[in-house]
Formats: sequence, C-alpha cells, structure tokens
Amino acid sequence: MGQATNKAKGTTCPYELTRSSNRRDFERLNIHEFLPRVPGWGRLALSICKDNHLTQPICRGGLSLMGGNNPENINMTRLPIYFGHFPSGSSCKAGAHFGQIISSGNFSAFDHGLADNLKAYGMSEPPEYNLSRITAPVSLYCGESDLVVDCIDVERLHLELTNARMKSLERIRRYTHLDFVWGNDAKLRLYSKIIKRMDAS
Repeated sequence: MGQATNKAKGTTCPYELTRSSNRRDFERLNIHEFLPRVPGWGRLALSICKDNHLTQPICRGGLSLMGGNNPENINMTRLPIYFGHFPSGSSCKAGAHFGQIISSGNFSAFDHGLADNLKAYGMSEPPEYNLSRITAPVSLYCGESDLVVDCIDVERLHLELTNARMKSLERIRRYTHLDFVWGNDAKLRLYSKIIKRMDAS
C-alpha cells in the first residue's frame, strides 16, 4: 500500500541532477549526498517563510517547483516548518538510479557498468524487477498535477502488477507531489482510504 514511484517506460522527470553522468562528476568531487541539510537553514527558513513576510512568495514558488502547484491545499502558515526540514539529503547514487530508470525505461537494479554488473549480477545488464511476483494487495494513487510522478507511469505500473490481489488505482484530481504528505485534505482524500483498504485486507 503506498503512493507509486516513477517506474515505467517513457518516464520523464524535470530534475537534471538524476542523470548518471552527473553522478560521476559528483564522485570525482567526493560528493556522495544530494541536497544535504545546511547548518542554520532551519532558522533562516523560520524567518523568511513566515506569514506576511516579504519573502514568503519565494518560499511558495519553491514549493511549486518541488512538486507542482496547488497552493490552496497547503497550509502556508506551516511553510517555515516545511522548509526548515527541507532539504534533508539523499544519496547521489539513489538519484542516479532514478535517472537510469528514466533514461532506460526499465525498472531495473542499479547499473554499475559492464564490468561491475558482471561482478554484482553475473550478467552485463542489470536485471529488471519482476513485478509479477508481487501477490500482496496493492493500492496505487497518483496526483494529476504531480511534477515528479506521472499518472501515465502509475497506470503502466498498475498493468504490470498482474498477480497482485485487490489491485486498485486512483487518480487524485489537482494533487501534486507534496499534497500526498502536506495536503490539507490528505486525510479525507487519501489516508482514510488507505486505512480502510488495509483493514479490509
């Protein structure tokens, strides 16, 4: 049960830093964390993102860039809290893997390159994940205004889950990437449905 990740052929993503070539550049510079926490950023965010502050529109714009624009569904009074905890960092390798999936159109294990793939997997190409092996109940949700995960990709994922029990897919109108976590109506439109499905499983 969960919100779907980007997975299928034709997947696109606006984030240039997910490209594998950029990962090699980061490795040469000994950088292994993408968007790490910056000391003092939380304090600054509390100041510049608060209500009625001259710079709050910049924070709102940043929110739209991160996942889509649906400002009426976000509690803007909480912007300082949201931005005080973002970014929180991720592995450059995870970003590169995401980029590989986008570039290849295959939902595969990490591509280490020919020699290292042979060592890791015993084959020249990384193996694809076999989604037909999933037999658990699966509910997928996608936001129609999400800039990171496209509903077309979630629909393809849904089709590939051929052996999942009680399979369902719901498109949520106007939902962005961040509405799944921060949306004012997330409890009503999403969480209560997830709990109901889990109780029924």
